[in-house]
Amino acid sequence: MEDIVILGRAIFGREEKRESLKNITLPTTIIVGEEDEPRPPYEAEEMSHLFPNAKCIIVPRAGHISNRDQAEFVNEIFRSLFLSSDRHTKV
Repeated sequence: MEDIVILGRAIFGREEKRESLKNITLPTTIIVGEEDEPRPPYEAEEMSHLFPNAKCIIVPRAGHISNRDQAEFVNEIFRSLFLSSDRHTKV
């Protein structure tokens, strides 16, 4: 129980950083489970609006650990992102 209290204090006592997200100009993808309760989809959508170049993907029928709940769906998101970024990489 003591570990949970320490973790809670670290999470809820941390400094607010959302204002600095506007400085991240790289393409950003935020992935959230449709049924995520600790961090509901509306929070991810709001956060995506704080980045100048972000999109939010909501994983259907998934909770907080969406890659476990919908592994194939999330893997396809990553595959698409990696292939997309590979096209923009210059060697």
